[in-house]
Parts: sequence; structure tokens; C-alpha cells
Amino acid sequence: MLRSGLIWRRPNMSMTHQDKVGALRNIPILADLSPDELGALLEITRSASFKKGDHLFNEGTYGEEVYLIIAGAIKVTTSEPTRKTKILNMLNAGDVLGEMAMIDAEYRSATATAHEDTETLVLTCAGFLEFIQSHPSMQLKIMITLCRRLRNANDEIRNFTFYDLAGRLTKVILSLFEKFPGDGDTPFVNLQLTHQDLANMLGTARESVTKLISSFKRSGAIDYRDHMIYITDQAELESWIR
Repeated sequence: MLRSGLIWRRPNMSMTHQDKVGALRNIPILADLSPDELGALLEITRSASFKKGDHLFNEGTYGEEVYLIIAGAIKVTTSEPTRKTKILNMLNAGDVLGEMAMIDAEYRSATATAHEDTETLVLTCAGFLEFIQSHPSMQLKIMITLCRRLRNANDEIRNFTFYDLAGRLTKVILSLFEKFPGDGDTPFVNLQLTHQDLANMLGTARESVTKLISSFKRSGAIDYRDHMIYITDQAELESWIR
């Protein structure tokens, strides 16, 4: 049975102060803070809304801000001189973006782009670091967040080593459903994704993904309409992991 994770939300660009405090409470690293502490954190943030395609920051630039994602979706990518792009992660409501620069004061290791219209709360790295230092429970949660991302990177290396492209695509689809669960008669990934997006996640050619999507559809494992992936037969989909 497919498990859905955190509920993914479309952005509401006109949030009240109370809405923002409630949104902060839904961010895992802030879950243990009291309403007063969340209010104090909100005092050192500013709202920032991004339209689809807007860059929050670019790879190689100096990192001075941390982003708390309130709604929407953000694509984290890296590129090489040949202009090939690799999608490293897809982030949504409840995620924190830019915390690495806060910790090591280095340049951005990736580019962050709004995949959909997105709403964030932004803090300076210095301001957020000072707040964290006065709230020890957050320090552990930041470490857990970084460890989880390292585990995800290890999983990707493992998948690349031991599974063929069909198996890796299947794992990506199931992982995306966990993060962007869609309600309905048929489970679906509640995020519009092109074949090129999927190819950039897998580090392969778009044509290869297009052929596999067609094969998955013929087998009855998925449907793909309007850039949305519908999981019509989970058992059949998982059978492609080999």
C-alpha cells in the first residue's frame, strides 16, 4: 500500500501573521518551539514569494540567507560546463533550504529554482544561526536533516550501481509520491513533471525516459496525463525494480 507523507500544499500568497506561525509549526525542525518562540522567530523573517521559474539563488554564489518553505515546490539542481543539469532534490512545504551555507559559510553548492509558485519565509544565515544556538533542540534536528540528505545521496549512489534505468525510474516515482502525495481514486504525484525533469533526476537522456514511460503505461503500472504521474497498479510498477 502506498504511504503518503507530509501534505503538499499549493501556495496562498496572502497569509496572516497567525497563518505564518501555524506554517512554521509544520516545519519539522521547528515543531518543538512554543507559540512565543515561533513568534520571536517570525520577527526576524521576511516573506518572499517566487513565481514558477524564478531562481532563489544560483550555484557558486555566496550564501547569506536560509529559506523556510511554506508552500509550493523548489527544484535544487547542479550543472556542468556542457550545460547538462542534474536535479538533486525536490523540496516542498516543511523543508528548509540553504542551511548548508549557514553552517559552513561556503558558496552555494547548487541552484534553487521555483518549480511551482512558491511562498517562503527568509532569514539571514547569521540571524537563524543565533536563534538555533539559543534553542538546542533545533541543533539536533538540523543534524538529522543533514544526515537524511546524506542518506538520500547514498541511496542514489546505490540505486545507480545496482539497478537498471527502469528500476531507478520506478524508485524515483515512488519517492516523489511519498513527498508529493495526491488524493483521489488513483494515487498520483501531485507535481507536474516533464520527461526532461525525470531525465534530469536520473542523469539520463529524455528519450530514454519517454520510452520507459510508454512501457510503464502499456504494462498498466502508471498513467501520465498533463505532466502528472498516476500510479494505477503499484505491484506492477514495483515489478520494474530489478
